[in-house]
Amino acid sequence: MDGSGLGQYPKNQKLSEELKSKKEKKKKLSEEQDIIDGNNKNQKLSEELKSKKEKKKKLSEEQDIIDGKQQMVRWEHLWKSTPNLEFRQGLPAKRKLFMNFVERVLLLRDSSDIKRFTLCCDVLFDTSHVNAWISAAIWRNVQELEINLGNFKEPYSLPHCLFTSVALTKLVLGMPYTLKVPPTTCFSNLKTLGLRGIIFSDDYSTRQLFSGFPVLEVMNLYMCNWKNLKVASICAPKLLHLTIIERCYQRRGDWDDCEVMIFGLVLKCFDYSGRFFNDYCFYNSCSLKEANIDVQFSDENPDESSCSLKGANIDVQLSDSSDVSSDEGSDESSDEGFDERYRQGSVERSTQGSVERSTQVAYRMYKLFRGLSTVQKLKLSFTAVEVLKPVEELLPHAPVFSNLMHLEFNGVPLGVDSVTLLKLLENFPYLETLAFLEGIYSNCENDDGILDPVPPCFLSHLKCIKVCNYIGSGKQPSAMKILLKNAVVLDKMVFSYSNRFAQDCLKRRKATEQLLEFPRGSKNCEFVFE
Repeated sequence: MDGSGLGQYPKNQKLSEELKSKKEKKKKLSEEQDIIDGNNKNQKLSEELKSKKEKKKKLSEEQDIIDGKQQMVRWEHLWKSTPNLEFRQGLPAKRKLFMNFVERVLLLRDSSDIKRFTLCCDVLFDTSHVNAWISAAIWRNVQELEINLGNFKEPYSLPHCLFTSVALTKLVLGMPYTLKVPPTTCFSNLKTLGLRGIIFSDDYSTRQLFSGFPVLEVMNLYMCNWKNLKVASICAPKLLHLTIIERCYQRRGDWDDCEVMIFGLVLKCFDYSGRFFNDYCFYNSCSLKEANIDVQFSDENPDESSCSLKGANIDVQLSDSSDVSSDEGSDESSDEGFDERYRQGSVERSTQGSVERSTQVAYRMYKLFRGLSTVQKLKLSFTAVEVLKPVEELLPHAPVFSNLMHLEFNGVPLGVDSVTLLKLLENFPYLETLAFLEGIYSNCENDDGILDPVPPCFLSHLKCIKVCNYIGSGKQPSAMKILLKNAVVLDKMVFSYSNRFAQDCLKRRKATEQLLEFPRGSKNCEFVFE
């Protein structure tokens, strides 16, 4: 074997190791370069992403600005085009914000018309601002305007342009302040008027006001103060519906005591609730078809929320009467509650005031009653009947209500043996429906001779009697006997039991059986239980 071959083996091995080492270094350098290149690439990508985000953010900010401007344009357009605006002041601490808001809205509207505008706020020392808002609404041809103002800290009068508006069709004005009317007053298109808490200033300006409604159809006078007036005339030629609700309480000696003359050439409906602090009389009211009289005569000082006029079509919320107190668990307790209600309703109790005041109320009620002789439907409170006692001898001289077909009594249960009631009924010869919405009673156990003479309508026209809140005990059954015995042409007797009594099936059945046993003057009379 040649020895030179053995000598080359270590040399080749060394060369192989050097090549391997170079490859590893090259690989390492390549990996390091890849890392460097990757870092550079990531950095570049990161910078690109950052740049894109900044561009996107900038575009978003620019878009927000554009959207904000568009939103502002839309908001301005919204206020400009919205036909109804309603501003009601909130907390006193936010009054400045409220005022700024109102002024900005009215400013943005330019000259666009307003259909309905409502403003409820305190005036304080901002008379000029408040009147500017009202004037702005008038200049924009507002059709329906509601203004409720309070807390006056400086002399105040409404802007004159209000009293000559040609666009107004409805005006509701509430403020416990003296109403100053300019010499020129004409609401040429006003059809609905509501005045609340207004203090009428004097005879002349009030006459100017009430004579400035050539097409007025609905007038609501709620809690107004008439004490500065001796005589007031309501003479709107097209007035259809008149509602008058007096202030609930006035100090003795500080009563309004105004003579209110109502000229109702086409008047259809009249609603009244109060204590006759004023004297009301009708002239030329032959068109009157419906009346609702709720007399609240008392010397006590009630909360104003106790004033109510059922069925009055007015723009203010009035509380309903309380639930019937006869809705107790037993017959005895129910009867006691029932008796208590009519005892509380009696105007003969000692708290009713002086004889002089009672007589004044009686004459005023009688005068008003005479003016209602053309009505077809009449609603009277219990007290409206009872206050007539001092003048009941005049009732036979009252006009005959030839058109009256429907008569309702409400308030508290009514005694069918009341002399005043019987004399009233003599004036209603063609009455067809008689309703006692709070129930009835009779103090006489024997029904003989109670209706003597029997009212003419009981003998010829009375077809339906309705009695509500019946409990079938105490003084109620005797009252039912009187009605059933004397209504000789009656077709239908309608009953409704008190709520709690109606839930007791046994008591209800006994009361029903008792009613069916009562003698009836009419052979055709049927019972209807609601």
